[in-house]
Amino acid sequence: MRNSPLFTHVILLLLLEVGPSKINKEATAKSVQNTPKAPPPVRSLDKKPKGKALKQVTHLRIVKNSKINRLTFLSSLSDNIPDSYSLHPEAGAYKTDFESNKEDLTRRLFYLFNREVFEERLPYDMSIKWNGRMGSSAFGSCNTRIENDESESYSVQIELSKKLINTPNRLRDTLIHELCHAASWLIDGMRDGHGRNWKKWTIHAIERFPELSPIKRWHYNVDAKYEYYRCFMCDHKFKRSKFLKIKRKGCDNCHGNLSLVSKSRQGQPLATEKITKRPLNQFALFVKENYARVKQENVGIKHGDVMKLLSQKFAQNKLKNG
Repeated sequence: MRNSPLFTHVILLLLLEVGPSKINKEATAKSVQNTPKAPPPVRSLDKKPKGKALKQVTHLRIVKNSKINRLTFLSSLSDNIPDSYSLHPEAGAYKTDFESNKEDLTRRLFYLFNREVFEERLPYDMSIKWNGRMGSSAFGSCNTRIENDESESYSVQIELSKKLINTPNRLRDTLIHELCHAASWLIDGMRDGHGRNWKKWTIHAIERFPELSPIKRWHYNVDAKYEYYRCFMCDHKFKRSKFLKIKRKGCDNCHGNLSLVSKSRQGQPLATEKITKRPLNQFALFVKENYARVKQENVGIKHGDVMKLLSQKFAQNKLKNG
């Protein structure tokens, strides 16, 4: 029976239905069950744990082939460097006495960035000035203009804030930020603010110097003595580093009265200052009582025209009453 051709034909059909893949799967499943499980991977002790404490160290860069963890010149200008690193020998003077050496550091950083990032395509004698009257929230500015329309000669003047740039790392980060604006205008002929062309140069700078902080629109938070102001009516909050005369200044949204929520430079919160409403004068009372009526009588009239009519009527009433 087994030697008959019918029997061999049936066996072949069964083998075709089962297939070699199923046979191999069953064999491998049995072998996997018999093999012991691999131990879990051991966590490396050299791996840096995640946390806020390491954020200040992420941009440090060591000189190649350095046996004493010597940092590069740009990394040495950073703050809060751990003791396990040694500073670049030429960066110490700028950190110990920044105020006396900031002019020299400014030109040195400019020459370094111009050579390595912008391929010396920026003017060698570019105007970089320190300004003591800049706004209380601007670290620097890049002023662009066209000298001659026919020859298409462009010029740039960079200004740095004396008040806010008080450390070498702030100067380093602010200067490369403004130089990217300058390159966008002088090299590419584009004024796009913090647009794509400016971001193109920031990416190029980071690729050349990975130790630089991310070049963003804002590098640092301003050390504001007055933390923020709050509106009583709409609860709108906004920050200012310069004291506002809130008896005169109103809310930008609703013109409501403001309260000053202040913070001292030692970090101790102070009491909230509440300003009471001033009594309205005669003209303000007249406007408050008659504005809606005049607006309804003159449909489609603008606010300025309504105020002109009210001032005329107020003057007429004042003359009648003597």
